[in-house]
Amino acid sequence: MYVLKEKASVSQIALLAAFNRPTFVNSNKTIAHMFDDAELLGRLNKETRGAAAMFKKETKAFSRVLRARSLDERGLS
Repeated sequence: MYVLKEKASVSQIALLAAFNRPTFVNSNKTIAHMFDDAELLGRLNKETRGAAAMFKKETKAFSRVLRARSLDERGLS
């Protein structure tokens, strides 16, 4: 019986670790930086560079919205 609980615990920890990536916060490893590559952007036309800049801006704005959320007294977002 304890082996089953231990395996379930390890599975929960692994799941949490897979989705909890605090080292990515405030780094250039996030979705907002998907097209943030000077060499790539240098080969693109003006419109595409503008779209990449808009993508980064909008993604960061959405991230701020998500970070501002909190849990209520029932634990819901």
